[in-house]
Amino acid sequence: YILNNKADIYFDFNPAVTTNTIFNTLDVSVGLNEHLANKTIQLFPNPVNKKLFIKVENTLSLTAVRIIDLQGREIRNITQLVNTTSIDVSTLQSGIYLIDAIVKDAKGLTYHLAPQRFVKE
Repeated sequence: YILNNKADIYFDFNPAVTTNTIFNTLDVSVGLNEHLANKTIQLFPNPVNKKLFIKVENTLSLTAVRIIDLQGREIRNITQLVNTTSIDVSTLQSGIYLIDAIVKDAKGLTYHLAPQRFVKE
């Protein structure tokens, strides 16, 4: 974002002295890596009854998945995954859950993807 700003300075009862206009550039970050900002995992079927399938794109490898309830409690932590995997969710109570995925890129760097929601019937 670019913000333009100037000021009027008053000295006693004299007319205002206007300063030069300055430009401030702000970099607003959401905390996500730019090259991963548009990458997500795919969850299907959603809503799910027994098995939830998780897929990430070919340039990423899925290393860990956490299932989190809406109160922020970790329900399950799963590691040693492949790019398309299934998770048995039949024992979960009906409700809304989040999948928090950790992936590695081709350079071996590890990232968290934005959590995705799924509904357990």
